[in-house]
Amino acid sequence: MSPINGFSLKRESIFIPKRWKAAALILLMFSVLLAACAGSPAPTPTPTATASLSDPNTPVTRAQAAIVVLLGIHGNAYLPPPATGIVFTDVPANLFGAAWIEQFTLEGITSGCGGGMYCPDRNVTRAQMAIFLLRGKYGSAYVPPAGRGIFTDVPLGSPTIDWVEQFVNEGIATECGTGIYCPEREVTRAEMAVFLDKTFTLR
Repeated sequence: MSPINGFSLKRESIFIPKRWKAAALILLMFSVLLAACAGSPAPTPTPTATASLSDPNTPVTRAQAAIVVLLGIHGNAYLPPPATGIVFTDVPANLFGAAWIEQFTLEGITSGCGGGMYCPDRNVTRAQMAIFLLRGKYGSAYVPPAGRGIFTDVPLGSPTIDWVEQFVNEGIATECGTGIYCPEREVTRAEMAVFLDKTFTLR
């Protein structure tokens, strides 16, 4: 069964504000999180991964980001190969989303968080999401144009300036205040849904 077909809006009672352009994607995103481990043996969901489905302001974790970005790339029926459990020291084969995390890395979207780890329960920042989604859209070899320093909190010399500015230039994200991007702010489920819609034009 496709993740989206296995989800009941009425059952989950999710409130969706009209101002969300891509609100329907929130339903897809978190129905997928319920079924994300279908290709992994004996998954063991973490407390973060199984957080309440009803709060759109909950931050998105790195494990969840791997799932939804890959679905944006490949379509909502996609399932990655089974996890091996040997790619990251903190991602055993039975971890929630392990197969997705390993595929996320195999496709060159991320190399982890350092030290042979992926940090699956760490929340994703707006700067990190710019990199994930632009690589997801254009491929792992993509190099964005050089940044010009348009945000005071992402100055010239920042390691993510090129990605952040291209993310905004493409209309995927906007500034979070006058002249600022808030690169270290955690991405919420609501924001993630909008980013996915604008990156992959999902309907």
